[in-house]
Amino acid sequence: MNEDLSIALAGSRSNRCRLAMRAVGERIAGLRVILAAIFSDVVA
Repeated sequence: MNEDLSIALAGSRSNRCRLAMRAVGERIAGLRVILAAIFSDVVA
């Protein structure tokens, strides 16, 4: 039973890390789009 619990906890932890990485990636992508828009406005 303890083994099942530890496996479940490890799985949820890796899933949480994956979700966190995805959230960070989306945030960085959004910032990149905003920066690109600002730079294109400055250059134009």
